[in-house]
Amino acid sequence: MFPENSYGMVKRFLFLEETIRDLAPKEILDIGCGNGYFLTIPLAARFQGIRFFGVDTDRESIKQARSANTLTNLEFSFPEEIRDGRGFDLIIASEVIEHIEDPGAFLESLYGQLNPGGRIFLSTPNGYGPFEISCFLEAMTYLIIMRPLKRGKQALLSLARREAKEPGISTGSGIVRDTFALSPHVNFFSYKTINQLIANAGLRIVHFRPRTFLCGYLFDRMIRSDRWISWNARIADRLPKCFASDWMFMLEVNPQSEGGGCGYHRSSFGRLRRWVNLHRLLNETASRSR
Repeated sequence: MFPENSYGMVKRFLFLEETIRDLAPKEILDIGCGNGYFLTIPLAARFQGIRFFGVDTDRESIKQARSANTLTNLEFSFPEEIRDGRGFDLIIASEVIEHIEDPGAFLESLYGQLNPGGRIFLSTPNGYGPFEISCFLEAMTYLIIMRPLKRGKQALLSLARREAKEPGISTGSGIVRDTFALSPHVNFFSYKTINQLIANAGLRIVHFRPRTFLCGYLFDRMIRSDRWISWNARIADRLPKCFASDWMFMLEVNPQSEGGGCGYHRSSFGRLRRWVNLHRLLNETASRSR
């Protein structure tokens, strides 16, 4: 069920499994569930006495999720299909908030969908950890070096063959993905800024745990044996929070908070990284459409 170099996914699953056993929720909402392959479906299979709802805006991901789902306690839907005013005992938002233009409003919307005593599972990359930095360097390398080389190659082929386009890149590589959506990261949180965002939304952290130390561009090719994959996840628990590539939070409503604090503001470096990611995606999408 879990792909290669996936101990971080197992760690996330076990984190949620423990919470579900302690909280004993009746209904769980997974926002941004993708096709549900790595989280929603395994959790629903483990806890068949609990109702699960997987929600995603990506049509192809939900289409695949529905075709793969055989569980009677699990439904996959688009956001507009969830009844207004419906509350949930646990809301999962795993690797979602970094894609949202207004992350403060997103957290407040999750707050509004919680039943009394409910909790929110939030996971997001460390915006200044090994994963995000390696992704930024890869995107810059592509835009500055690889894209001009690729365009030059295409121009030469077009001139030689009198063709305007090359065949598109095949997606049948055997790689299993948990979503078909192409959505870049536009937010890059430090531990301080994600804590401020959580507090401003009227929430507080009940439990925190990092996922892995090294992951992303190049690291996933280097860390391939079971021994090193396990070490990579375990060492993150011993290092300072700023060294982890990804963070996991369990949140609850803070009764002492009035909420309504300052929203999230991207730094100049954050705006540059957002621009780079958006242009990297535009070029990748254009290349696939050829």
